[in-house]
Amino acid sequence: MRLTPRALPLALAVALAVAGVVYLGGVRRPPTFEVLQLWTWTTAPPGEAGPYLAALASAELRAEVANAWLGRAPQPGEVDAVRDWLVAREDPAGIRITVRGGSAEEAEERSEAVAEAFAAWSIEHVVERRESELSAAQTRVEEATERVRAAQVLGPASDADVPTLLRERDAAIDARDAALTALATGPTAPLDVRRDVVRARPPTAARDALVSGAVAGVLGLLAGLRGSTGSAAAAKRRTQRYASQRAAPEGGRTRDAPPSDPAALARFPATTGDDVPALRSPAEALARAVVAHDAATPAVVLVASVASGEGKTTVACHLAEALTRAGRRTLLVDASLWSPALAARYDLVEAPNAVSTRIASTLDWMQRPLGKHQVVGVDLGDERRMDLVPQFRATRPAPGTAAALFGAFGDALGRWRGYDVVVVDTAALDAVDDTIHLAPFATAAVVVVDRRLDGRRHRDDARRRLRDAEVPLLGFVINEPRGPDEGIRGSAAVG
Repeated sequence: MRLTPRALPLALAVALAVAGVVYLGGVRRPPTFEVLQLWTWTTAPPGEAGPYLAALASAELRAEVANAWLGRAPQPGEVDAVRDWLVAREDPAGIRITVRGGSAEEAEERSEAVAEAFAAWSIEHVVERRESELSAAQTRVEEATERVRAAQVLGPASDADVPTLLRERDAAIDARDAALTALATGPTAPLDVRRDVVRARPPTAARDALVSGAVAGVLGLLAGLRGSTGSAAAAKRRTQRYASQRAAPEGGRTRDAPPSDPAALARFPATTGDDVPALRSPAEALARAVVAHDAATPAVVLVASVASGEGKTTVACHLAEALTRAGRRTLLVDASLWSPALAARYDLVEAPNAVSTRIASTLDWMQRPLGKHQVVGVDLGDERRMDLVPQFRATRPAPGTAAALFGAFGDALGRWRGYDVVVVDTAALDAVDDTIHLAPFATAAVVVVDRRLDGRRHRDDARRRLRDAEVPLLGFVINEPRGPDEGIRGSAAVG
């Protein structure tokens, strides 16, 4: 690349012209006036000034400032104009606010409006924070009380230390009482304002002209550059496009490239029937991969798929049964709340008859993890028993409650720590976020892929979702398309 002969003089002329225009416009501007407000903490600082600075930048507080300044309800344009004359930043002692105006009187009036609106908001913020602290403390009291009750009901069978639980509950009650006292005493302004005198700011015509001229000169030089880079890049793009057109099959569309790692953990063949060696062999290979990967107890393996209908439930069942036959204490959990299938697969009903004990579902375990729940025992023959937690009815958590609901899965895992492996049949990744909510408790994930959908993009999509959720990907399982497959059946009993 090189400059054209006229590039330098042209860039210099443009820079001087722009600088002159900016300077002449600047010297004719009247000075502005500003008031500096320093808001210092009167109580212990909350840790960061972020919420206060965010409030000062919000449209709601700007509207309150405009209303206090104008003495009437402001128009939308008047609210937006507040951001031009109100600037806030964090200060070592608190928050520094600069209020500008076209005259000393206007700056003073605006400063008073800002002080009035911001002081009212800060007191409301203290009340809201105390109410939030009280609500959180009450929740901790209820949770601690529930743990104490559960430990007392279970008696010697409980692993919990009742005196320790009682101390935790008393500490939670003390925290709640302290929050109640703080809320009852009434709000105290967290900040105190000290306003400086009004000062005039002369226009910065020379600085503005220098900066504008420099920018204009650089742009002029860039416009005068000439070389062969552009034509070479265009030729390269044309060559690549031509090569891709020649490589494309008839019809003009390229097929998805094969995955970069064609080797899979296991391949389930297209077969029908129940207990057939063709299904046992890949299940045993997958079970060996799970055992070799994870030494945690219990190992929590999510069996997922990108889309619905790729066979993840079939693979989860065969994996859990293979682990059981290999001598591992295994629990199979149906966490696909949107579309549960394990209960039907093993011929389970929620309440077999009027006098039978109701079978606890996955939802029961997550809503009441300390309840008197039991798992279901599935007899696989040869004195092998696999345990199961089914879900009988499709359900969806209320909006905004899914994270809290699945967060209780960790409490249920505390009850399941006697197992070697917990296999979790989860929802499809593209359907709901249930698998992502279970991610913090997983030690590995297996992704089932329908052979007809297998491709680099399909696998990369699964990798990206699991990577974002920070779940280690054990590998992929290729599932051949087959008809309805009831899997390996066994007799089930509550135990």
